[in-house]
Amino acid sequence: MMRSFPAAGGCFVTMAGCGSLRCRLDFFRAMAMYFLITGLSKSGNNWLTAMLFELDAIGGYSFDSQRGIPLVTEWLIESQPMVKRLSACGIPVETCVKRLLNPLGEEPISVSSPQRLSLMEAFGDILPKLKGAHSGLRSMPTTNTWEIEDIERRLFEPISVNKLAPHMAFGCPAKHLTVAEVRNWFPTFLIIQIIRDPRDTIVSRFYHDLATLSKPMVQIFTIRDPVTETLRQNPDWQRTYLGFYARQAVKYHRWNTAPRGTMHQVRYEALLADTASEVTRCCEFLGCQVPEHALTEVVDRYTFRALTGGTQERRNSFLRKGKAGDWRNYFYRGIVDLLGHEFPDLLVRLGYEPDHSWINDLPTEPPRQFEFSRFRSRRSLCHKFLSIWRDLPDLQRAFPNPFDNQSEHSFHTWLLHQHHPMIRSWRKTHQQLEQLWQVDIEDDQYF
Repeated sequence: MMRSFPAAGGCFVTMAGCGSLRCRLDFFRAMAMYFLITGLSKSGNNWLTAMLFELDAIGGYSFDSQRGIPLVTEWLIESQPMVKRLSACGIPVETCVKRLLNPLGEEPISVSSPQRLSLMEAFGDILPKLKGAHSGLRSMPTTNTWEIEDIERRLFEPISVNKLAPHMAFGCPAKHLTVAEVRNWFPTFLIIQIIRDPRDTIVSRFYHDLATLSKPMVQIFTIRDPVTETLRQNPDWQRTYLGFYARQAVKYHRWNTAPRGTMHQVRYEALLADTASEVTRCCEFLGCQVPEHALTEVVDRYTFRALTGGTQERRNSFLRKGKAGDWRNYFYRGIVDLLGHEFPDLLVRLGYEPDHSWINDLPTEPPRQFEFSRFRSRRSLCHKFLSIWRDLPDLQRAFPNPFDNQSEHSFHTWLLHQHHPMIRSWRKTHQQLEQLWQVDIEDDQYF
């Protein structure tokens, strides 16, 4: 029997004379490619991830537990107890992630019974955080129902199958890790990095933070009167807020280099302009050939129009505009001073500006104010107390999606009926913010 499979570079290799399951497994272990998708926050990571992992040629990660493992690598890497226990057992993080993504193509991890128990305890600590960590984009499945037994089986036990998975590339998001961090944790993985104009990411981040408002953000945006306990707008919030995200962008892009052929960069603006071509280039980089009809179907499903239900911005939509160049509606000369001297240099280095002359073209006054009226009270309340939902299995069963705040019976309505002092205090803060910011929209479901 002879079969051909896509290999790196888009060419095909032939498998012949491998009649035994063992021989075929050895072949797939040699041919399997692993990759991670990373990018600065609000650069389109989830959008690109959704499209790539809807393709049958790519496996490993999925919001649907039937198609892949619904673990976000960020949680695995950034969980210090998890990393420490892996290190204590002599298991590289890369080895663990490979086995989770592709148990058929990787040898089971061999550890002693005490070590195995220790690792499962660590996974047990982070698993509740993984549940509900992402509700995904609107049309993505959310059957994120993995249990600790599934992870244990996937890591340590031989996989018995009747047929081999067709995937030749296995991956998952690395969320917002830098290229240097990815290279450090996953030296043999390929990297797909998505890049967006940092000015747009800052604007997008502001509206994201209004949908997941935290106590530190409240302390940046407002000042609380020590006597009356009332809130008023902090007139200097932009210096702290915008300056922080500008420095974050500079730091993230400081080391964007990797050995030749190991990293592929996607610009968000190019992905918007010609989605199909950019997704095709990603597949070619991974050595995957995708039928044109399958690619077209996925791209059509994940266009901005399909995700939002129209071509115009909906004020109550979490996805907002999804366009490039929105920063021009908010930037003026005074903002540049708040962003720091390295920020204009970053734009030149990334190719978004040829020099600093764009600053002279900015207006002296803001074209538009940042709209605090877009504050999402329901979403933020659920986000603030998500730890309660994670710690109580009964709540998880009753409310599979903790951010579904449109239903009459939801995690949000459950919180409204609680009398815990912290919950009541946060609700009081929300009421003050709604009045201060003159909130005039209702929450939409978090996509």
